[in-house]
Amino acid sequence: VGDAPDILYLKDSDDDGVADVRRRVLTGFRDSNVQGLMNSFTFAFDNRIHGAAGSVGGKLRRADADPATALDLARRDFSFDPRTLDLRIETGGRQHGLSFDDAGGKYVCANSEQASRCMIDDRFLGRNRFFTPPPAVVNVAVDGPQGEVFRLSPVEAWRVLRTRMRAAGLAPGAIEHGGKVAGYFTSATGITVVRGDAFGPELAGMLVIGDVGSNLVHRKRVSPAGSGVRAERIDEGSELVAAADNWFRPVQFANGPDGCLWIIDMQREVIEHPRSIPPEIKRHVDLDSGRDRGRLWRLAPAGFVHRPTPRLSRAPTAQLVGLL
Repeated sequence: VGDAPDILYLKDSDDDGVADVRRRVLTGFRDSNVQGLMNSFTFAFDNRIHGAAGSVGGKLRRADADPATALDLARRDFSFDPRTLDLRIETGGRQHGLSFDDAGGKYVCANSEQASRCMIDDRFLGRNRFFTPPPAVVNVAVDGPQGEVFRLSPVEAWRVLRTRMRAAGLAPGAIEHGGKVAGYFTSATGITVVRGDAFGPELAGMLVIGDVGSNLVHRKRVSPAGSGVRAERIDEGSELVAAADNWFRPVQFANGPDGCLWIIDMQREVIEHPRSIPPEIKRHVDLDSGRDRGRLWRLAPAGFVHRPTPRLSRAPTAQLVGLL
């Protein structure tokens, strides 16, 4: 369990549904930015747990180790062996989201940077300190940063007012898209490669990305392009999921064993960094509204029929190889 600045190991040893073992195993993540904390544990092909260090990073070490041995996670991610707790720096360093495709390619995202791919592993970059490598993380979205989105929810009044205040010089902050309040990626989160089989071979390997500020889930089709890939919008003039509900905040996704896509909805009334809201507006909004809520959604094709669940513990080797 990630609980910045720590990673905790929890275990239910007597099968009563309560974790009676609690041990702090790793520590050192920074917690200075509430929207940039470590996130996205992913069990990968190398039998390591990978995670995003967020925008704040930290100096990660084993909880029982000398602080001098800590790894600097500035603009980089991390992985660890769950058995030995061996730590390693990984390419990444974006904000909220991390996923691998079937070939082991890693994807990350951050705010307006809706889809990027990690092209070079960090462990290779440090071999020759005299060589200046190309960027290790490349934006692969064809529509570029701040790509267009099609929200159904009404734009919050406080967002409209904040943009007007910024344009008039009454509040600090960037005036994006020439003063356009919404309609483009501002909060890309939870980028995930769809690896389930419920949606058929045509959509296998597509990317799904949440835009929590616009209450929607976007998707892209990935195709080869030179030594990398390109990610293009699938839905023209619409989104995979768009809610009229301003409380719909899709922050993460998971490929379920049923082959469907599961959506983790943070369900907050306001989702914005506190420092990004002028004090004159902040006194009229409740930044804690919804902290006791949350929803899970399952996205399945129309007419979905759950396939028989294989009993792997009883399967012969030949069947296991086929399923793999």
